[in-house]
Formats: sequence, structure tokens, C-alpha cells
Amino acid sequence: MTDIRRTINFKASIGRVCAYLTESDKIARWLMPNSFQLIDGHVFTMDRPPGIGSGAPVACQIRQFAPPRGGRARLS
Repeated sequence: MTDIRRTINFKASIGRVCAYLTESDKIARWLMPNSFQLIDGHVFTMDRPPGIGSGAPVACQIRQFAPPRGGRARLS
């Protein structure tokens, strides 16, 4: 599998941004329903709504999480 790397700067606190990337209910609000759990190795799905792409769930896995420190966090 090819890695996707992206850096984005937000005008929001690191804690708020991190919450929207690591809490299932918040991810669902801005992206799509999911079975996300912030556990290393956790396999989860992002559930595309009908009419978006194939509509099939997107398989994902948590590889690493480093909580916010010094204005930076890591989620892969």
C-alpha cells in the first residue's frame, strides 16, 4: 500500500483539531460514519454514503498515534 502524507495548518487549537481526527462522533460530523477507535493496530471502516464513490466502506487501520505535544501531533 502507498502511504499518503499531507500537512495542513488550521486556525484552531491543536487539541480541537486532534479531537476531530480522533473521536468517532466528531469524524462522523465532518466526514462520514465510521467505527474508529484510537487504539494502535485497530482496524476500522469509514462508511461512504450511497452515491459517494462506490458506496463501499473504506478499510483503515491505526498505525501510530502521538498526542499533541509542543504544537504537534501524529496520527498514521
